[in-house]
Amino acid sequence: MHVFHDDLLPIFVTLDELSFLTNPKTFLVIADSRPVGAYAGLYENILQTKPLYLQLLSQDSLHCFENVYVGLNKQSTWYQYGFKEPQTSFRKETGFLLLVRKHNRKILNQAEVLQVIYKNSGLKTLAIGLDSSSVLEVIEEILNSSLVIAMHGSLLILSLFLDHHSAVIELFPFGINPDISTPYKSLCEQSGLNLFYRSWQNDVQSNTFPHPEYPPEFGGISHLSSKDQEKIQNSVVKPFLCCDDPVWLYRIYQDTVVDTQSLEWEQPWNLRFLNVLDIEYEVWLQEVGGEDVKAYLMKTNKFVIPFKKTYHAWIRCHADGLIGPFTSSPVFLHC
Repeated sequence: MHVFHDDLLPIFVTLDELSFLTNPKTFLVIADSRPVGAYAGLYENILQTKPLYLQLLSQDSLHCFENVYVGLNKQSTWYQYGFKEPQTSFRKETGFLLLVRKHNRKILNQAEVLQVIYKNSGLKTLAIGLDSSSVLEVIEEILNSSLVIAMHGSLLILSLFLDHHSAVIELFPFGINPDISTPYKSLCEQSGLNLFYRSWQNDVQSNTFPHPEYPPEFGGISHLSSKDQEKIQNSVVKPFLCCDDPVWLYRIYQDTVVDTQSLEWEQPWNLRFLNVLDIEYEVWLQEVGGEDVKAYLMKTNKFVIPFKKTYHAWIRCHADGLIGPFTSSPVFLHC
């Protein structure tokens, strides 16, 4: 266990992080003073170049390295052996964090969102915001989370403190294409953070609650003429110059009921290479514990779940008569 847990997995994670796995000039420098041992072959086959054992170097000469990275990334380890306290797993329990706002841009069904995430993932769930917690308290919770969901807003900058391979889901109110404002998507794409990013846009107008009575800087439009108000109310956000565009402010400060009764998916990645005109999606639903399967065929990649029950769902794509495979594993839906 020690060879893999303490050495090989951290070595692999570190080399992968540094993009050195396929670099022919990279080699391991092993400073251990113990004999090479029976498992030396495992270390010698990680890279193209064999390891260098410091204990085998002459003590009479000075040995210089042009570039050296010292130490290993221990993110892959999960156990401490009891040198300073009784042995136990030190893999922290992670959860799901919903970043919320109290005064504007609110998620109106916050409790429902927390419940749906918990039922579908089993993750510990928590809602937190700056109205009731300090910045340091929010950071502390983010450090213990693997998934952060929040309405577009400045609090998402704290995603910086997520562990590698955690996920960020950014929510946008009605009328705002996520591609209009992408600071947090760009953050997640920064080299070294290794964060997964997804956006969600409210496309159900009845689930949005604007506030024309707010001050202009918070999206209010009551100070404008009736004609201008109507124009803004019937508009969606288009690319704009910072920072006082009235349509942007009106839309971004809306409150939202997050739709938890719909299933959305991305289109197959290889469709971009196919010259197809007609695309449909076939969805199969089976109630958990039941035997009957209901099939649906639709033109969009969004399916409104008909009843508040627990389902297994399978999806496949039809493209000009070509029928793709179903998803390899069913999607578990607890509505």
